[in-house]
Amino acid sequence: MTDGPEPPRANEAAGALPADEQVVVVFDEYGATLRPPHATPFRLHLEQIVLRLLWSEGEGDAARRGHAYLLDRGSGPLELVLLQHGLVRHTDLMELLARVDARLPQGSPGKLRASTWWSAPGPLRWSFSGDAGALADHLRDRSLVLRRELEPAEPRWPDQLPLDFLADPVGTLVRTLIGDLHGSTTWDANALRPRVLATRAGDLVVVCACRYGSIHADAGQDRTAAVFVSRDGDRSFVELPWRLSPAQAASSAGRFSWPPEQIDRIVLADDQLVIEWDDPWIDWEPGDEWLARWDDAAGLWTMRTR
Repeated sequence: MTDGPEPPRANEAAGALPADEQVVVVFDEYGATLRPPHATPFRLHLEQIVLRLLWSEGEGDAARRGHAYLLDRGSGPLELVLLQHGLVRHTDLMELLARVDARLPQGSPGKLRASTWWSAPGPLRWSFSGDAGALADHLRDRSLVLRRELEPAEPRWPDQLPLDFLADPVGTLVRTLIGDLHGSTTWDANALRPRVLATRAGDLVVVCACRYGSIHADAGQDRTAAVFVSRDGDRSFVELPWRLSPAQAASSAGRFSWPPEQIDRIVLADDQLVIEWDDPWIDWEPGDEWLARWDDAAGLWTMRTR
């Protein structure tokens, strides 16, 4: 299961400039210098880069895509350097990405977070692959300026970026689905990742996301669904345990298809919660479509095929 679109090949970049009009990146042992053909060069110190993102804006062949680097100089605003495929020489763009990735932590779970794809709600269709939790932590109580590849020495306010989403990605997705929350729940993107679902029926509110990692990692799964329930109109939430009856837990379904990797649908009817998902997700295995019903009194799930 993929988290987002593949990065474009060099000849697929939307709005690509002729080669002699593209930004050149000059490397040395301490960092790199961006050299636009018609603007002031910009020095990029690798030790000031605290996070990198892959990004896209738009959809289909018209989408713009590229890389972004978050700079923290220790004081003043954070700086996001946005580099677009087709505007920067491709070999330079990829070498810069490799040098930055070699410096930044790549161990688990950081590697999983750095490769997670997030799609922001809204008409501009911004998507990002990166550690959304770390980005939200950096943005907390800090302002942000944007630097673009063709004029990197001229910072500007990032009025086109979905800043509310970048500062609180899970919460923004939840509020888009069910409106503002009455409580002060913080959905931590360091622990949670898409797919995010949310629904309500009266005072019963259910939010689903995924946690990083899985007991089925040897089969290729990299996430485990998480279900949060509020019965007081979203003022407080509890996370439901992935508990089955002993008989179901010992069955092949309980051993190999539980807990779900992600939830595809939430059903609320008569104060009952049902979740639906497909498993396994591997394309070359037949798999089954599952549902599970939560028994609040017993504190366990009952699963079956659908």
